[in-house]
Amino acid sequence: MIPMNWPKAASPLCALSHGDKGNVHGTARHNYTTYYHELFAPRRERVEAVFELGIFMGNSLRMWRDYFPNATIYGADIDAAACASASGPRIVTRCFDERDVVPGSPLLADWPLFDIMIDDAIHAHADNVKFFYSARHKLKPGGIYVIEDLRYEELDLFRATLDGVRAEGWAAEIIYGYDRMVFGESIPDNSLMVMVRP
Repeated sequence: MIPMNWPKAASPLCALSHGDKGNVHGTARHNYTTYYHELFAPRRERVEAVFELGIFMGNSLRMWRDYFPNATIYGADIDAAACASASGPRIVTRCFDERDVVPGSPLLADWPLFDIMIDDAIHAHADNVKFFYSARHKLKPGGIYVIEDLRYEELDLFRATLDGVRAEGWAAEIIYGYDRMVFGESIPDNSLMVMVRP
């Protein structure tokens, strides 16, 4: 079951966020941490492996490590400096371009199956979907796959992808968050595509 409501109240995950996933101090960040807590809290103690693509300087990887006490956190990015700065206890990183991952690619082969996979890298439908279809075999049955920051102008493409994923037996929803205010302008890029592997 994918929760559809987007809580407005701060969550325990918000307090751990030092990147752009949590709008803790009224900044122009996303407010994913309020939703993610609702989505992940029921499995928090059981999660063993989390993968995030697009890690910037590792803030979200450290957030996941602190939120999931029994998990190893795996991250990948095209930027070698980002990968190096993000490594730490229970964090493993690797440098690659998501566009290089194809079915059967060795880039994820030696990593375990993941409970959660999050794509926060290239925010473009074509790249997001290509990576999903190339890497989804690394998600455990019942695992959750999230694509962040859906572009407003590409929502129809994501909806079509949603229909195809559902036809394969996945639970899948697009979760619409509140628009962000950036320099006084309302930015409608605060949405997620959430999928659960059958």
